[in-house]
Amino acid sequence: MFAAMMANEKFIQDSTRLVYENDDILVVHNFISYPDNTKEAVMIVSMIKDGQIIHMETGATPL
Repeated sequence: MFAAMMANEKFIQDSTRLVYENDDILVVHNFISYPDNTKEAVMIVSMIKDGQIIHMETGATPL
């Protein structure tokens, strides 16, 4: 679902920042603009196993 949303040209990632990464975890912070002209700061934490994401949690704060 997340990949499809990010592939939609109406969802604009204004900026993306890698906060932390190692062999077990990936933490990314994004600012995203949505089709209804709202914006959110989004934190994505992904658990990694054998080089693949096995679990993802997100949190968003309206701006």
